Order: sequence, then structure tokens, then C-alpha cells
Amino acid sequence: MATLALLRSGGTLSYEQLASKLGISRARDLRRRGGVLERMESVGMVVCSENNVSLTPTWYGALKRAREVGREEQAEMLQRSLHQAQRAYRLNKNEVPTP
Repeated sequence: MATLALLRSGGTLSYEQLASKLGISRARDLRRRGGVLERMESVGMVVCSENNVSLTPTWYGALKRAREVGREEQAEMLQRSLHQAQRAYRLNKNEVPTP
């Protein structure tokens, strides 16, 4: 969501503007240890200055690398296969789903 808010606003927002767009009441919560911006900054998606947050020119590549490291695609494929098996079971009670 933070990435989308930054993209829609041209790539740079103040902490207060970003917090408002994300529905966060206190802008300081964005910079909290382990928070969204810290994680995004650690993978190279954003640069945080004293007053603003900006997407880096290579933000998309950084996002793709972070997803690969986090194995997001494998988790999504596993979730889809489990969901399909559950649906098949509900449609045909005689068929046993496989994990």
C-alpha cells in the first residue's frame, strides 16, 4: 500500500501525507523500528530523509528481489493448490483433498 501511495503521488511524500493516505493516525508510527518504511528502506525500495519518503529509481527491482528472498511466489502457489483441493472436496464429498 505504501508503494502504491508513493507511486500515485509522483514518488515522494512527507511522512504526514503518507500516513494520511495509509490511514495511520500518527506519522511517527511509519518510522518505528521494524515498521513498513524500515523494511522498505532495508531492501532498497525507498529512501527516507528527515521529512520525506521517496521511491528509489530501482524500487521495482528491489521489490522483485525481496519477493524472491521471501519465497512469496512459492507460498502463493501452495495456497492456491490447497484452496483448489478444499473446493474440490466441498463439491464432491467422496473425493478426499490432498495437501
